[in-house]
Amino acid sequence: MRKFVKHLSSFQESGITIFIVLLTAIVGIVAPSFFSTANVLNVMRQTSYILIIGLGATIIFISGNLDLSVGSVMGLSGLVTALCLTKNIPVILSIIIGLLVGVVFGLFNGLIVVKAKIPSFIVTLGTLYIGRGFIKVITKGKPVYPLPDSFIAIGNSNFLKLTSSVWIVIFLAFLYYFILKYTVYGSQIFAVGSNTEVAHLSGINVDRIAISAYVIGGLSAALVGIIVTSRIGSGQVSTGTGWELTVIASVIIGGTSMYGGSGTVFGTVLGALLITLLSNWMIILRLSAYWQNVFVGAIIIIAVGIDIFRRRRSGLH
Repeated sequence: MRKFVKHLSSFQESGITIFIVLLTAIVGIVAPSFFSTANVLNVMRQTSYILIIGLGATIIFISGNLDLSVGSVMGLSGLVTALCLTKNIPVILSIIIGLLVGVVFGLFNGLIVVKAKIPSFIVTLGTLYIGRGFIKVITKGKPVYPLPDSFIAIGNSNFLKLTSSVWIVIFLAFLYYFILKYTVYGSQIFAVGSNTEVAHLSGINVDRIAISAYVIGGLSAALVGIIVTSRIGSGQVSTGTGWELTVIASVIIGGTSMYGGSGTVFGTVLGALLITLLSNWMIILRLSAYWQNVFVGAIIIIAVGIDIFRRRRSGLH
């Protein structure tokens, strides 16, 4: 038992794992409907949306930056895809165009942060408003529809009862884990986030790593925007609104350092799951959804406090 406790305490995500397991058990006992197949599948689907963007955001965080524009990129990418489809552009080409919107925003964010040396908070806050502004200018506040059935089927298709977004995020989670754990590029991302000067002296192209991280983040946001647009069957003005805070919360709660240099794919998976479960628990227990923001805010403060304490003990700050 002592060895087990010692091993568990050394596990970086042990705290959030225990928290999720305990509260899930309690809610399941109080409201058995929580474990119904329909509810479990719904939780998985909702988590997958947050997690796809969250995995891209994790790369950005580990590299030492942050991105506040993911919600706007998500909404604009889905909207552009919907507009292309209403102009009778083929589905595949429309999706590619939508994904390119994310790439362009990610590239723009990365170039401005790296070349102009403007803090990432300011740059991505600006592109958040730019993206949301484009959405309103293009749509004038009106939804974009109808969309072809072949496109709608993408977000609503199921395989083994799991939606396409769940299968996509499973693939991406393993892919990002492999990249961060076993590739030179993954090691360079951690090195840049840990100490930019040392990384540069080690021969790492720091600018290229930072810019590529933003491109990955933008592409991830665009992908979710397209999937959500497909699922609801129309391009909506409000798609992605407020998602930037949800995504950042899931990454921070999952243990990724806001100072860069540390973070795990599994931690972000747990963070995204906890964010979704908080909302789901409140619905199941018939509590006011407004309390979710209170709980998420408290958990973020605790998570950042733990990160700061850990870094001080290790001499990083």
